[in-house]
Amino acid sequence: MKLGRKHPTRAKLKLHRYLGTALPPPPPSCDWTLAMTADWGVMRNDVLGDCTCAAMGHAVQTITANGDGLITPSDDEIVAMYEQSGYNPADPGSDQGWTELAAMQFMCKQGLAGVRLDAFADVDQTNPDQVRQAVALFGGCYIGVLVTQSDMDCFQAGQPWTDISMANTLGGHALWVVAYDPQYLTVVTWGRPQRASWDWFAARCDEAHACLFLPWVKNSANCDPDGFDLATLEADLKAL
Repeated sequence: MKLGRKHPTRAKLKLHRYLGTALPPPPPSCDWTLAMTADWGVMRNDVLGDCTCAAMGHAVQTITANGDGLITPSDDEIVAMYEQSGYNPADPGSDQGWTELAAMQFMCKQGLAGVRLDAFADVDQTNPDQVRQAVALFGGCYIGVLVTQSDMDCFQAGQPWTDISMANTLGGHALWVVAYDPQYLTVVTWGRPQRASWDWFAARCDEAHACLFLPWVKNSANCDPDGFDLATLEADLKAL
């Protein structure tokens, strides 16, 4: 399996600006995988360092499966997105990964499989409630983590990620958080859901972003935006 997320990146918008005092606390558990009726797909992340694009592909699946109907980006669409990083299929040496910020900017400008991102905002990854709010309100959270050999071994063995040691770090990886409960988050990576403890998340995550698909926020999947300041967000978007 491949990694491919470059250094952590930051967005101009910050999620806390839009979380009003009227917003109820996030639920103790949330699971957006329940509507997923097909394979997640590796999305070429087994042979390419396109994890930033694969994670966006899993975001598209989550948003659409819980909305008007599942859309799964094709491998060709994922690779075409990854080519915006400078990757050239004719030059294996150009497979150098990408940043999450660049991937989100692409999603806003061009989209993937006909699904465009309306905006994105940084989540304070040191604040678990903000991460939970992002997942509960917007269908997921786009995160960047450091992966170790222990994590690789646990994934291959079908075991949750719980080791907080940074020994044998392999590199950065982009993930889509699709569920959580009091003990674990669930991310989608390399074609399947993977559980990770909150302690693991605190040790490994160095960036997190809320991806704002406005039809989801306004209408989809019983997502109640009361207390979320959508008007200020839309004004900020116009000012960018």
